[in-house]
Amino acid sequence: MNTISTQNPTLQIGAQGAAVKMLQQLLNQRVSRDYLLTVDGIFGAKTKQTVEVFQYSKLLRRDGIVGPKTWEALQTNMAPTMPTIRQGSKGEAVAIAQALLKEAGIYKGAVDSHFGPQTEMAVRLFQTNQNLASDGVIGNKTWAALSNLATYLAFD
Repeated sequence: MNTISTQNPTLQIGAQGAAVKMLQQLLNQRVSRDYLLTVDGIFGAKTKQTVEVFQYSKLLRRDGIVGPKTWEALQTNMAPTMPTIRQGSKGEAVAIAQALLKEAGIYKGAVDSHFGPQTEMAVRLFQTNQNLASDGVIGNKTWAALSNLATYLAFD
């Protein structure tokens, strides 16, 4: 059992207890019927899968581990504030955007965490499709549209 703090411990496969029950109840409030869990306090494969679906819908790393960012998203039912990214940006936010655009069939490149010309082209196409300013920069409005796309893809 994983217990880092008594309020919101980091949870993953194998964890058990009251915190897992609270997690399962929150997930049941946040996900579609297809992913409803039995609230049994045992973090098994189905709980991990449901966590991953939720994480994807909230633009979080889809790792099935419930840490501070996932707890916050569960409690607020909102994606965290994401950084503005553009050509030349690197990191996890870029990889999340690339993965979403790839799953939507808009981005054909590698999910490599590097915002290059191919990523910018995909972002511009996505922005055009969403009736957003097609500037190739992912700011608040584009992140919101990507979050909507992620929710659609996660619960489809």
